[in-house]
Amino acid sequence: MSDVQCAKCSTQDDGDQFKRCSRCKKTVYCSVECQRADWKSHKPLCTPVGTIIRGMILACESDRKNYGLFNEVDIDPTHPIHTHGTVCPVSAKVGLPLVIYRHLQEDPFNMVQESGLDNQRATFLMIDPHSGFAPPK
Repeated sequence: MSDVQCAKCSTQDDGDQFKRCSRCKKTVYCSVECQRADWKSHKPLCTPVGTIIRGMILACESDRKNYGLFNEVDIDPTHPIHTHGTVCPVSAKVGLPLVIYRHLQEDPFNMVQESGLDNQRATFLMIDPHSGFAPPK
């Protein structure tokens, strides 16, 4: 069985039946109906293949001393943020979906906890509007 699932209804692909978004070539859907139903939320995140977009680095505490709080960067289509980024819950709720990507992918509970890696601003962006808490990682 495939790991691919519909972006709208989370149905698992049972073969090679799912279709990719023709614009970004990343998001998959089980049907035209699911794609149409998901377009409003997918459109702000849908970047045409080959397009470089502007992003922003939100520096952790130790990097702020050397590089400042925010730094603009060009994000090419192969960057992991496009496949492993997470939409910030509150920003999505207000219709301005911000995608956040944690470049350190190790389990935070197995890492050596360094205060310099703390990023309170990123934590605030990840607060769930229902529970009022951000996920631990």
